[in-house]
Amino acid sequence: MDIFETYLQEKSFAKATVYQHCRYCGQFLEWLETQQISPSDCSYNDLLSWIDHLKQNGDSIKLINRKLLSVRHYFSFFQLKNKEAANPAAGLYLKSSRKRLVSGIVSFDKLEQLYQNYQIMDARTLRNKVILSLLVYQGITTDELHHLETEHVKLREGKLKIPGNKRSNGRVLHLQAFQVLDLQEYLLTVRPKLTSEKDGQLFLSMEGNPELKNSLHHLFRALKKVEPQISNANQIRQSVVTYWLKNHNLRQVQYMAGHKYVSSTERYQQNNIEDLQKEVNKYHPLG
Repeated sequence: MDIFETYLQEKSFAKATVYQHCRYCGQFLEWLETQQISPSDCSYNDLLSWIDHLKQNGDSIKLINRKLLSVRHYFSFFQLKNKEAANPAAGLYLKSSRKRLVSGIVSFDKLEQLYQNYQIMDARTLRNKVILSLLVYQGITTDELHHLETEHVKLREGKLKIPGNKRSNGRVLHLQAFQVLDLQEYLLTVRPKLTSEKDGQLFLSMEGNPELKNSLHHLFRALKKVEPQISNANQIRQSVVTYWLKNHNLRQVQYMAGHKYVSSTERYQQNNIEDLQKEVNKYHPLG
């Protein structure tokens, strides 16, 4: 188990996450021992028996899926030394615990219209329009927004580098031409008024504070007055990823959204199916 712990640490997992994976895998290996099954002989059906054992012990579906994730990591580690070994936990999860998407998916046309109609009147609104553009065209999260630095903006290349973290993968996305112009103006005329530092966090509050919570609150309060359907940045991101899936393949969208697992992207396909069913029900002659 010590070697497995080192493997997880090399994967840059947080200390608490490493501890949790090791604990859950320890429980799994203890169960295998009681069943006289070696890890190399463990099969898909054996895992189903283990899941049934967990259910009988009162584990929730959400907890079982967390334990399955740990077991998947264990078998991936096991495969490093046993090249011919399979990962019986690959793709195994309990679907009933699938996270639901936020309600109120907004069409991309409406998001573009919202962006285009947002008026620049001063330094604050220029900064806010640049932020809004990254939400709409790059599907960035508020956490990623806080971690963007000036060096991540590649104006000459027309690209934005979004650094990864423990929740999402890093990626490099193209900027729209008008985004390049607005970002250049923000960097030259607005940001210098907020801080004397040339490098560092890209977006700051108007008081030079790195915390943007209040700034985003005021931005969305203004947007809601224009479009009551808009509620928060997460809703915009959900809507953008849903739109991307209608125009790009699954793996492309996984990269664009920074999803660590393709299953996270597949949830949005389900949303597309639900939207299609609504349209069928709406226009079907017998509806």
